[in-house]
Amino acid sequence: MQETTQYGSTIQRESTPFSISGFEAQLGSEWSFLTSVNPSHHSVHINRSSLQLITFCEGDVVIKTAPDISTFVQEQMYELSFAAKH
Repeated sequence: MQETTQYGSTIQRESTPFSISGFEAQLGSEWSFLTSVNPSHHSVHINRSSLQLITFCEGDVVIKTAPDISTFVQEQMYELSFAAKH
């Protein structure tokens, strides 16, 4: 069964051996920075064309793919709210 967010986006989990700077360096130009709880080990980037959010936290990578633009916006608002609380 596919893991989904509370808004209905699909979730894919991965890990990477890269530090945050190495991870961000490998993201393509289609990715834009959204927010961070702590810039030394956490960041969230978005890809508007693919309706994806990618979160890096201490080597763990979570990719959320929204089914539509409305869900994509909800996912972004959630990430911004989460970062504002921490």
